[in-house]
Amino acid sequence: MYGIVPPNPNVYESEEYMNPIGYGVGKAGIIQYSKYMSVVLAKYNITVNSISFGPFPDPVLVDDINFIKKLGEKTVLGRVGSSKEAVSPVFFLALDESSFITGQNIIVDGGVDMLVNNLILIQARLNSNRLPCKVLLDLSGKKTLLERCYDSVKAAKKIEKVIITTSTSEFDDVIYAKAKSFGAEVFRGELDNVLSRFYYAAKQYKPKNIIRITADNALMSGELIDELIGDFEEYSECDYMMYSEGVYGLSAEIFTYSSLEEAFHNTEDAYDCEHVTPYIHKHKLCLTPLIKEKI
Repeated sequence: MYGIVPPNPNVYESEEYMNPIGYGVGKAGIIQYSKYMSVVLAKYNITVNSISFGPFPDPVLVDDINFIKKLGEKTVLGRVGSSKEAVSPVFFLALDESSFITGQNIIVDGGVDMLVNNLILIQARLNSNRLPCKVLLDLSGKKTLLERCYDSVKAAKKIEKVIITTSTSEFDDVIYAKAKSFGAEVFRGELDNVLSRFYYAAKQYKPKNIIRITADNALMSGELIDELIGDFEEYSECDYMMYSEGVYGLSAEIFTYSSLEEAFHNTEDAYDCEHVTPYIHKHKLCLTPLIKEKI
């Protein structure tokens, strides 16, 4: 699976147990090689496919209950695969009935590539009243505010995906182009109804939790986001959390997807829609522990 997704550091006790970078690069190369050869060998009626296996742990590690549990939690099915489930797709591709399948990478991973527990949504726009176009300001002649914010939150180890959300307004086309230039995923929605924008951006993945970041937070810390996620997960009945008394510009909010969905379907108030979380503050269980306890 590491040919299509990166290793998750949270599964391993330390980074030294992670596969080396060449491991994933090699697997990705095999996928592309099989696609290339499927074209070359097609004239001989030869099909070429690859299989990307997910969590099928080494028998030596099966007794490590904690590792197997953490590995299984990274799949939609909530478990690791069995040897029987690994063999079946190989048999299928060997059958005559699969002769019309070529150049494909068959993913057998229990849904690892689909599961998103913690999703970061960065909201960005150009029509700021106090400082227009601030997210595209060039800091130190190297990176824009937007890119610095993206790189900072991307460093968090407990997140699976980061999406920059901007509006469909023509003047935000430049945000879309800039974000795409440094490899970010972008979702575009309503300008003033940021709640709607967040809901539809998250709906495609239906994550467990959402972390809300504003793009003018250039000093955001990936480590702090991990701390926030960890604290939030300790309180299973909590719907929303944000550290209080923190440094302005270092703030992040975390809330459940279910609470976002409830807000989207139950409020049309302009303030709620612009600021995303006010409805959640008023109707759900919210905690605001002191950030100084984390410094």
